[in-house]
Amino acid sequence: MKRTLIAGLATAALVSNGLLLAAGTAQAANQGPFVWCPGQPMSYPGPGGEFVWDMNVCHTWFRVDFGKGNVPRNSPPPPESNIWDGENPPPSDRCYPWCL
Repeated sequence: MKRTLIAGLATAALVSNGLLLAAGTAQAANQGPFVWCPGQPMSYPGPGGEFVWDMNVCHTWFRVDFGKGNVPRNSPPPPESNIWDGENPPPSDRCYPWCL
């Protein structure tokens, strides 16, 4: 009886820990949302001076995987963008801490 209880508790602890890691994985994929408004610097913590967008309105933006951004860069290389302007950024291809 005691071994069964200990084994059950250990299994429950491992499963709950795995669920917590999976939840952390989903949240770590895309960074944001961030908000940039006119008058704020484009340099860190902003998106960066190499990105081009309307400087007269506020933007809700995310950092996403390279090549998945929708904000153009004004200086290559690389031409791929990692900034997404707006809601619903694309899902990340990365997985943390490992792929399950």
